[in-house]
This record gives sequence, C-alpha cells and structure tokens, in this order.
Amino acid sequence: MTEQQVQLTQSAAIDLIVAALIKAQANFKPVVKSAENSFFKRVVDGKQVNSRYAPLPELQDATRDALANEGLVVSQCFSRGAGVVPYRDKIKSLDGKSFEICDLSGYEVVIVTKLLHVSGQWLCGFLPLPTPRFDPQGATAACTYGLRTGYAA
Repeated sequence: MTEQQVQLTQSAAIDLIVAALIKAQANFKPVVKSAENSFFKRVVDGKQVNSRYAPLPELQDATRDALANEGLVVSQCFSRGAGVVPYRDKIKSLDGKSFEICDLSGYEVVIVTKLLHVSGQWLCGFLPLPTPRFDPQGATAACTYGLRTGYAA
C-alpha cells in the first residue's frame, strides 16, 4: 500500500483509536444471525436450507454501547463508484418522439465506513460493490448489503 493510499484509510496516528477498539471489542455482545437469505442455500443434514445473516440493526445493537463507552462511533455513507461510463443514445419511440436512454449496468456503489475516535483519530474502509442493475432497487440492494458488510468489518 502506498503512503497516499494509507492516508486515505487512516489518520496520521492510530495508537489511541486502536487501544480504544481493543477495549470496545472485549465488550461486544454476541451477534445472532436472525434473518434468512433465500437466494443463498446451504446444506444441513442433507437438505438445502436458506443461509442466515445478522441484519445491520442487530450488528449495531451488539456493538454501539461498547464503542460509545470507548469514545468510538461508526459513520457510513455511499457514493457512486468509478464504474463504466454509461452508454447514452437517442432512440425514437413508436409515436416518433425522440428520447435518451442510458445504460448504467456495470456501475458500482462504494460504501465508505469510518471509525471515528474522540481524539480525532480515524480508520476508514471502502467497499466497492458492482450493481448489475443501476436502478433504485439495484442500488438499494447493493447499499443495504454493503452497509451491513462494511459495519461488520
């Protein structure tokens, strides 16, 4: 990792935030995988069953108090990544009117997760996620998955 890349992922010093994170992790509550994902199956006793995962609110509930007690907070946001440039073209509808179409497949959403400490020190991670469909549903699905994954990391 280059020095410039390190500067994008952490503050100049991280000694206080690391010490606080170690203390906080010792007090995290157990995380229960209470939700089912019907799109991913696993085999249990020879039968296919839905995989299970912990929803974001459960991850937050298991960690928020311990983090806050050590002066830590998690902040998350997302942005559009640097995926392919959209294909634009003008086409004509059946009634002869012209309109523009835009193919956003291949775009990605980037989840930015930052761990902040009262000292001003911070750690940051970036999780780029491809969006096979860049419409509200595709983007929301990528963000939902990414926020949970980024928080858990």
